[in-house]
Amino acid sequence: MREASAVVKEADEDSESVPEPPDPDVADANIGTETAQSKAARYLPSAVDLFAAVAFGRGSKAKLHSRVQAATQLVKIAGGLAEGVPDAPDEG
Repeated sequence: MREASAVVKEADEDSESVPEPPDPDVADANIGTETAQSKAARYLPSAVDLFAAVAFGRGSKAKLHSRVQAATQLVKIAGGLAEGVPDAPDEG
């Protein structure tokens, strides 16, 4: 029993410690949300282009799993964007 606890102690000493999370950039959560939304709006088109190139690019050397993952991300983005898009007007 003592030997087992000694092995556990040695394993704990050899393992890396988990870093502390960083301090928040802003004190107010609303400001943080606005900052995150503005960054998402700025970088979303580039992310979509990257995912589309990986998933559907003819010269893409990505493996099938990577292509499927990129296509899945595109579907998730499209699903999130579709909620805010108004319906097309009725012709008639």
